[in-house]
Amino acid sequence: MVTTKKTKNSDVNNASSNKQNSRVVYLGPDFKTVRHGRVYLNKLPKELEELRKEKPYVNNLILPIADFSKGVKSLEDKTSLIYQSYIRLRKDI
Repeated sequence: MVTTKKTKNSDVNNASSNKQNSRVVYLGPDFKTVRHGRVYLNKLPKELEELRKEKPYVNNLILPIADFSKGVKSLEDKTSLIYQSYIRLRKDI
């Protein structure tokens, strides 16, 4: 299930963050309050921001909403960067 959530934490730092009302989807494993498939508008939750700083490869799992279907397909391809990042993060958290 994909849900939309507005957060009050730091700005989304990716290519789509320059646009007003940019939406991104997180395709990594669940941790703390962050859930796979959750859509964020303009900002990411504090937990996810902190994880991005600690483990930069997490940025591979935060995609513009327009790339959602491509990202989901990439999770099925064991050679894709998104899949590799997902597996690595699952082991690291």
